[in-house]
Amino acid sequence: MPVLDFQRGPKPRNYLARREQSRLLVFVLMLGLVLILMLEARKPKHYRWLLAESERGADGSASPGRSTDDGRVDPRVFSQPENEIPGAFLSPGPGVRNEPAPSRYFPGVDPSYQDSIRDNKPLGLSEWEAWLHIFDVLERNDEAALQSAATRGVGYVQLIEQSKEYRGELVTTKGVIRRAHPAKTPRNEYGLTDYYQTWLWPDDHPDDPLVVWCLHL
Repeated sequence: MPVLDFQRGPKPRNYLARREQSRLLVFVLMLGLVLILMLEARKPKHYRWLLAESERGADGSASPGRSTDDGRVDPRVFSQPENEIPGAFLSPGPGVRNEPAPSRYFPGVDPSYQDSIRDNKPLGLSEWEAWLHIFDVLERNDEAALQSAATRGVGYVQLIEQSKEYRGELVTTKGVIRRAHPAKTPRNEYGLTDYYQTWLWPDDHPDDPLVVWCLHL
């Protein structure tokens, strides 16, 4: 004969109770902490000390030819003869001079003018001096020389996100000019009076036009 069990099953959880809400809050906080740790683990800065240790020798000095902590390259043994004492100082011979590093700016460009440039702010008088200086350099040089010295293939993202890296340099980008109108420069020592403001739609970002100032069309 079958037996019927009329006992009640387990009571459902009351998620509105304070205890249940506390447990849910702890679970959410733990999940958020795990996500934060995952995001932080993706950042390479947390592993630089591992690379630094691997690049050091047994005596704690930087391995020859590798980068040191400040980003410079350890110059030892690049020109060290095989029979030379390690760590010995080599004096350059007579008539040997250290040549200065080549400038990344076009000849005639004074980089000190670039200190006055302020991004995403109205154009000030001090910035006009920098613009006029660049205009004067462009006016006094041949177009072919300017084109041969320009860095090619610079896109929209580089010009916007890395503007300081390219400021004062010659670059080449591609796009379509759909708007241009003449403008007047402030009175200046270079004798410049006119220029053009143009709107360039870049090939790699056609929905984000760039404003380009030029002396000639």
